Formats: sequence, C-alpha cells, structure tokens
Amino acid sequence: MPAHPTTHPPSPPATLPELPLRAPAVVVAVTATGPLAARLQELGVVPGATVTLLRSGPPLLLATRDARLALRADEAAAILVEAT
Repeated sequence: MPAHPTTHPPSPPATLPELPLRAPAVVVAVTATGPLAARLQELGVVPGATVTLLRSGPPLLLATRDARLALRADEAAAILVEAT
C-alpha cells in the first residue's frame, strides 16, 4: 500500500514580533487604523507584501521591498504575517 503524503493544516497568521529574525514573510493583514495604517500603507506594508524582521527591538526593524522601518512593539503587533 503506497504511503500518503501527510498534509498539515495551514498555520494561523502570526504577528510581526512573533516572526523569526531574517525569515521572510508575507503580510496577510494590517489591523492598524488611522495615521498608523496610512503610514504603513505608504511604506508598502500591505497584504501581499514580503517583509523581513531584521531586529526584534526595541524598536523592531522591518525591511520591506522599498524601505526599512523602525516600529514599536504595539505597532508591529498590528501586522499579521505568514512565513514563506
């Protein structure tokens, strides 16, 4: 009888501070509102964007395609990601 590949359910999104250092991830949601949401969007932190946590802080250092951002822990917690 052939072995069947084991499938694992997808892991739930993590917040940015939970991401391992230097592990690329894709943004799945940004829960921030107001000026922070606008700032993140302007800097390319939008669903589908690839980001990398460069330093766990404080402050956290995040790399996007176009920028490096320093974020407070509460700001970073508003970014939900999935490891790639």
